[in-house]
Parts: sequence; C-alpha cells; structure tokens
Amino acid sequence: MAIKDFLKKIFSKQEEVKEKEKIKFSQVGRWIEKSSSELGKREEQASENIVSRVNQFISDLETQMKILEIIDTNKKKVEEKVKMIVKENLLLYISYLAKMAESLKEINKKNPLDHLDIIFAEFSKKSEPAYQKATFLIGKELGETRKLISVFSKDINEIVNLNKEVYTKLTLIKKIKKKIEEIDSLKKSESEIILNQEQIGLNLEDKRKAINIIKTSISSLKNSQAYLSSQDKKNENIQAKQELLKEFQKIKEKIDFKHLASIFHVNEKKMRIVKEHNSGFLISLERDNGESILSLLEETRNKELRESLEGLIKKNKELNSFQEIDESLELESDIKRIELEIQSLEQEKTKLEKAKEKLQENTRNLVKEIKSELETINLEITEDS
Repeated sequence: MAIKDFLKKIFSKQEEVKEKEKIKFSQVGRWIEKSSSELGKREEQASENIVSRVNQFISDLETQMKILEIIDTNKKKVEEKVKMIVKENLLLYISYLAKMAESLKEINKKNPLDHLDIIFAEFSKKSEPAYQKATFLIGKELGETRKLISVFSKDINEIVNLNKEVYTKLTLIKKIKKKIEEIDSLKKSESEIILNQEQIGLNLEDKRKAINIIKTSISSLKNSQAYLSSQDKKNENIQAKQELLKEFQKIKEKIDFKHLASIFHVNEKKMRIVKEHNSGFLISLERDNGESILSLLEETRNKELRESLEGLIKKNKELNSFQEIDESLELESDIKRIELEIQSLEQEKTKLEKAKEKLQENTRNLVKEIKSELETINLEITEDS
C-alpha cells in the first residue's frame, strides 16, 4: 500500500469523541501559531524516526542486494534460454533496488513521507515485471527482499499511525492559514473601499454645499437692483422688438408688390426679390439687411416707404445690438455641471457598495469554511463578543 493511501485510510477513521475546545474566531491566529509550533516539534521528531528507519532500511537493502548478486542461476535445472531470461531480469531488479537505495539516501529530512511515496511508487511500477520474471527460479532470495520492503513499509506506516493526529492537524492548519490570509486580503480591500466611500461622501457633501452657496448667490443676485434693472432693460428690448415686428408688417402692407412685379417682371433678378419679400418679408429683410428691397423702392421713387423701412431696419439693428448680461445663467450652468458630477459620484458610490458587499460575502463564506474545518478536529469557534 502506498504511504499516501495509508494516510488517507487512517485519516478517514473516526476520532474518539472528545469534549470540544472552544475559542473565538479572533483567537484562531494565535491558536494556529501555538499549534504549529507544538505540532512542528512532533512532526520533526516523527521525521527523524522515519529517516532513522530509512537509513536502517538502506543498510539492510544493500546487504540483500549483495546476496542477490551472488546467486548462480547456472545451477538451476532448466533450459539455458530460461536461465538467461531469469538472470537478465534479476540484474534488472537489482538495478532498481540500487536506484531506490540511492534515492532514499537523498531523501528530504523535513518532508520524508512525500519523497518516500514517490520513490516507492516509481520502484513498484518499474520493478514488478522484472521481479515476476526473476522469481520463476529465484523464489527464496527475492521473497526475502520483498519481505524486507514489506517490513519497512509496515514500520513507516506505524510511525505515521502514531502521528496521524499531527499530520492531520498540520495539513488542516496549512489550509486554514491560507484562508486566513485570503480573509486578511479581503478585509484590506474592504478597508480601501471604505476609505474611497468616505472620500466620495466628503466630495458629495462639498458639492452639495457648493450648490447651496451658488443658489444663495443666484437668489441674492436676482434680488439686487442691478439685476432687476438689467431685467427691465431686457423686457423693454423684447417689447420693443414685438412692436417693431408690427411696424414691419404695416410697412409690408403698404408696399404694392403687384405694382413692383409689373415694373420688374422683365428683370429676373429683381422679380425674384419682389417674390421673396412678398412671401417672406422679415426673413428676406434679415438676409441682406433690407438692401435689395430698399433698392427697388428707390427705383420706383417711393421715398416715403423707403425712408420708413430704413428707419425700422436701423431701429431693429439697434435692438439686436442689445447684449443681455445675466450672471445668473452662468451660475445655473455651474449648478448643472456640479449635479452631473454628483450623479457620477453617486454611481461610483453604488459600485463600491456592491463590491464591498461581495467582499463581505466572500469573507463570511471563508469564515464558515474555517469553522467547519476546525470542527473536524473538535475545535468550536464562538462569536466574538
């Protein structure tokens, strides 16, 4: 039986029921440190015993190889061909024994069991065919060799069996240490997220304060005499433009477009000007500031209408030159910009919260796994007060 298979077998046996030891989860780290130290000393002693037994086995094996080497197959009463096959396989088997002995000499004293399993697995796989063929004529000596190996395996298994609790706990402790390291890493990531959330919270608070300050500024601005005066001028300008539109309409009604068409119908360019102003008077005026229609009115010697229209165009130019200075618009634009920034921060805050919840869930799962694993060695984890 391979040593690892033996370990699995003995580890699967139920432990005697003992009263559970109880510790808090916050004490698991200290328990691991203390247990690792104690178990490490016992494992070291077990390893020394294994290495000592390995050294004895190497000596016994070398003695047995010498016995196998002097076996004379020529004395056997069988065909020469059979003798040759047996001799070849005997020498091959001895070479495998020698290779195993050399490998055992280089065994790692800290983890001898891992190396023993590999060495014996390789030896068993490679040497078995040669052993079966050689044992056809050489049963006794090869039987003694196999017995030597069997006794060695039994002794090693006995050492392992005596220390099965040590190996079980050390294996479990390694798994738990790794999970605790994962928990520490998760908690570190969670702390970083919390710091980011706090920073975002401060940024949101600052931006909301900034919006309130801007709103207060807008309110103060709109109640100021300068702003009210500016709005009055703006309203006056709007009202003046509305009145001006009426005046333009009156001018259009006074222009006899049919008469103009009868005069300029032979001139395609001028006829187009008449049609455009008749169908869209204000739009056509804005296109060239009234120059084309004024030119036609001058040609028809309609001085009164031309001068009236010139006056309206001039007045329209003056009204359009009015520049509204409304500082509140810029401030309101700042509010919209800050609100978008707040929205972006809120989204980031939501993402961080989901990430934190995921980390917390992973942490809880690892804690549950650790508690469950420690229960297998009769150690109960209680809640931290």
